[in-house]
Amino acid sequence: MAAALAVLLAPGLAPACLAAGTSDAARGLRSYTEITTADFVLVTSQDELRARKMAAQIVMFRRALESLFGAQLRSSLPTTIFALSGPEWTRYAQPRDGMEGYFAAQPFAVDLVFDASRPGRQPLELTLHEYTHHLLRTMGPSRAPPFVDEGLAEVLSSARFGTRVIRFGVREDHLALLRRSAWLPFERFVDVRQRDPHYLDYAQARLFYAQAWATMYYALSSEASAPRRLPAYLQALRAGDPAAAQLTEPTAPTAPTAPAAETLVGVPAAR
Repeated sequence: MAAALAVLLAPGLAPACLAAGTSDAARGLRSYTEITTADFVLVTSQDELRARKMAAQIVMFRRALESLFGAQLRSSLPTTIFALSGPEWTRYAQPRDGMEGYFAAQPFAVDLVFDASRPGRQPLELTLHEYTHHLLRTMGPSRAPPFVDEGLAEVLSSARFGTRVIRFGVREDHLALLRRSAWLPFERFVDVRQRDPHYLDYAQARLFYAQAWATMYYALSSEASAPRRLPAYLQALRAGDPAAAQLTEPTAPTAPTAPAAETLVGVPAAR
C-alpha cells in the first residue's frame, strides 16, 4: 500500500462548540439537521450524529491546514455548508451534469453546496474539497492558480481522521489515469485557467485534476524541497504578490508515482 501524507494533532485538540437544530431555510425541503460552529453552519440531510461528526472533522481539518500553511484561515463572511439529498441537489442546486459540488463566494456570504447522497466517504471528501477552496480564499486578495487550487483540494479532501492524526492518502484513480495518459506539458499545465477546456470539459478536466493532484501531493511530501516553498508561495499570494514565490517545474513529479515517506505536521491545541 502506498504511503500517505499525515498531519499530527496535538493533545487537547477538541472540536468547536456544536449546536444542533432545524433551519428555517431547510424546512421547505425535507428533514435537515443544522449544526452551528464558530466557523460555519452545516445544513445536512444526514442524521444528527453523523452531522456532528462531520462538523467536528471540518473544524479539525481547518486547524490542521493552519499549521500546514503557517497562516490563520478564518473568514469574516458567514459560511454555510449545504449537504443536500440527491433529488434536491439535482433539482435545486446542480449547475450542470457531472458536477457533484461547488464553492460560491458572494460579496456578503460564502456557500458550499454538494450532493450528500454519494456512497461511502464521498460526502466528506466533497465537503473537504470545497472547504479547501474556501480556506485558500481567506489567505488574501490574489487567488492561487487552478493547478494549485484544485491540486490542494484534491490532495486534502482525501483526509483520514484518527485520534491525533490526519492522513492524506494516495488517490489511486488519479494514479491510474496518469499512468495511461500523456501528461499536459508543464508550461500549458500551470497556465490553465477556469475558462479553459482543460478546466471546464469533463473529459479534459479529469487529466488536469489528476496532474494537479500529483503535483501538489509531491509538493507536500517530505521527499521534496517544496513543502517549505509551498507555504511561502501561498503567503506571497496572501500579500498580493504572486511573483514573490514561484512553483517551477522541479516542483512537479516527472512520473506518476507516489512519494514513499509521510509528512507529519504538528497542530496546536484549541484555544
